[in-house]
Amino acid sequence: MELRYEEIKESAIDTYERLYINAKYPIEDTFYAFLGDFELNENYDKTEETSLYVSFVTLLIDKKQNFDFLRSELVSLMSDNNLKEIINNLESDEVSLFCKDVDTTKEQLK
Repeated sequence: MELRYEEIKESAIDTYERLYINAKYPIEDTFYAFLGDFELNENYDKTEETSLYVSFVTLLIDKKQNFDFLRSELVSLMSDNNLKEIINNLESDEVSLFCKDVDTTKEQLK
């Protein structure tokens, strides 16, 4: 993963404001544009994919937006084994923020 988790969160906020708020894109299109910005990178991996989903969903939770269109993929990305691997790939100062967002997301998935 090239970007830090905090940078991914900032990018999620920027994309949300630019496309959903300002350009009035549907939330689904906004997310897929956000995801597409990263998918083409040659270093794109499961850590980055999960970080993208978690960061965007926590933003949607904060904004009281529906994220049902992401639910099934999010559930598969948030398996315990996958999360352990991601935490091992994060910088030590990123782990607490990522884990907080994962906990928030898991709570909403119930």
